[in-house]
Amino acid sequence: MRIALAYVLLLVIASGVGFEQARKPPSNSQPQVELKDKLASGGKAAYRHYYQGVYYYQEDQAQRALGHFRQAYQAIPSQLSFALAYGLALGATGKPESGIELLQDRRLEIDANHADYEDMQHLRTYAICLLQTQAGRYWQARARLTPLIQTEESRENFNPDRLAGMYNLAGYLQILDQGTPTSHQGQALHKHIQIEDLEQAIPYFEKALSIDSSRQDSKTSLKIINDTLGRDPQPYTMDPRSLELSIPRFDAPVGLEHLPYGASSLDLFGQYDEVLFLVDISGSMVMEEVSCMSTDRFNIMRDAAVYLLDRLPEESIAGLATIGGDCNTEPSWWIAADSMDRAALRFEIRYLNPDGTTPLLNILVKTPELFTPAAGRKRGIFFISDGENVCSLSGVDICDWARSLRDQNIELNVLTFLDQGLQNSGAFAEYACLTDRSGGEIRYFNPSTCMIDHFRFDLLDRVQFDLPPIERVNCWGSAFEKMWAIFVE
Repeated sequence: MRIALAYVLLLVIASGVGFEQARKPPSNSQPQVELKDKLASGGKAAYRHYYQGVYYYQEDQAQRALGHFRQAYQAIPSQLSFALAYGLALGATGKPESGIELLQDRRLEIDANHADYEDMQHLRTYAICLLQTQAGRYWQARARLTPLIQTEESRENFNPDRLAGMYNLAGYLQILDQGTPTSHQGQALHKHIQIEDLEQAIPYFEKALSIDSSRQDSKTSLKIINDTLGRDPQPYTMDPRSLELSIPRFDAPVGLEHLPYGASSLDLFGQYDEVLFLVDISGSMVMEEVSCMSTDRFNIMRDAAVYLLDRLPEESIAGLATIGGDCNTEPSWWIAADSMDRAALRFEIRYLNPDGTTPLLNILVKTPELFTPAAGRKRGIFFISDGENVCSLSGVDICDWARSLRDQNIELNVLTFLDQGLQNSGAFAEYACLTDRSGGEIRYFNPSTCMIDHFRFDLLDRVQFDLPPIERVNCWGSAFEKMWAIFVE
């Protein structure tokens, strides 16, 4: 123990600061938080409804999800993710026209100066395209879809689920976009399908499967076409980009034996001038065993933090703060970003000890003081936790307060160990609003794959379109031997 303490002291002295300065506790004064555009309903309540809606939507309970999405949207109608979810749920419950109207509402105007303006417009346009398809406006959806595919294809980090869905939709629209249904010769309303329509749709469905071979609607539609044409299934080549994404990478450098697969996805969280490691040292981090790695969450947390510290750009600086104890205790570690060199900070992270509960809000509102006051610097918080905030500050909603992070040029990113069940809706509501409003992202440790995965509410990518039955008809006589129809219900 004496040797370890002496080593810490030497490292701190070598960094040019005293031990007391490096471990300076946060101010005891009540934080003066300026709440801009305070929401009467409370941000966290809206995000909780959003998370619960996502859960039920993914469980194919669209009607139940609709009520939660409605409450989230009514609380914050300008929030794109809430509007998208509500609109898609309206479509899933048979009201696509209402969904289109909602997504075209003037209250949803996206600020052209927003850093993610192009991405947000891309998502809204795709959602409208899906709803137009559900509403039978096939020609309108088709006109929107082509530039959407081009945009998604051009992205370096494209979303394979989304791109596969777009190609599936392109094949579906190729066949369904046949004008107004007609009725003649005593037959019910139907649309005529010619052999060219079927043949031109095949490459779209094959492309969708080359990107996502598990896509069931593309498989079903391709089988219907093959059976209709008497065509044998043809092999297709997997998209090399999708193959690369599907192969797990083990990123564990020497000495970080508890680092999971997919740790390279954390690299984005280090691309700042200043990084603050905000780590949860509550008792649950030690108590929860991660069976696939034969260790606990605490060890994985430490290795993930050290990994990112080692990957920071050379010119970046970093600090450390811990969340533990109770609502009235000071953090055990409180190290400003400009007060300790990398070697000393690495040692501090490696020898963190568990303590108490998760008083997140009390600590979080004070963390900006650990960054330098220099103007124009990009700052990031890397928050690692397995719990929900257990404390409160009078008049402060954690989600509303998160707006002030963006004002200070601070983005908050999360790595969580919690599973995505309803019992964790409060925690994920906090994570979602903290990252959403500050411009950060969420990753989570998936114990079933032993990987660090992206955490996304991919409601857009859950919408599927299966071709309806195709029947042989002879409406135009013997001159058109190969003619089929889709009958409108």
